Amino acid sequence: IQTSLNATAMQTLWVVNGYILMRGIFVFASGKISDLFSHRRTFFYSLLLFVFAAIGCAFANSIYVLIAFRCIQGLASTFILTAGMSVI
Repeated sequence: IQTSLNATAMQTLWVVNGYILMRGIFVFASGKISDLFSHRRTFFYSLLLFVFAAIGCAFANSIYVLIAFRCIQGLASTFILTAGMSVI
């Protein structure tokens, strides 16, 4: 990733850190939003958002685009986790 996108080591670390940061920030908010809207609906749209972000990561042409899509994946995975537990 680092050589193909001409990224520095710090930028490459943000690919992982952005995902973890978004999961940590929105864990409580995702439970509340899942309660306000349907748990099933929240799970479904979060899954769609995660797939969209994964496709975006696959076709990212710069490190900044990759970091942005990884942050979106982290956000969507938080909603998938909280809404998924409620659906089960």
